[in-house]
Amino acid sequence: MTDSGFRHGFVKGTLVIYGLYAVLKAFDQLILYWLDRPLFTKPDSLQLIVLTILIMLFRQSFKGGDFHRGSGIFLATFLSAIGYLIFRKYNFAP
Repeated sequence: MTDSGFRHGFVKGTLVIYGLYAVLKAFDQLILYWLDRPLFTKPDSLQLIVLTILIMLFRQSFKGGDFHRGSGIFLATFLSAIGYLIFRKYNFAP
């Protein structure tokens, strides 16, 4: 039961990451097409919105008492943040 909840949380977190990113990116392209101006002008603002939604989802899982699902969501969030830092921000030196 606990392993299933953890796996379900990890899959849910991963799907939220990719799904929300795709929806927000498509919305940004739509605004760019309509108004000739991107919606997300600040660097990394799209990623911060996705991270904020994931943190709220993580909090709701723990607040509702589903600790294993919350742990899976946290792992998905952590791995995506580390992956983002490695692939996009690989040069940490100033």
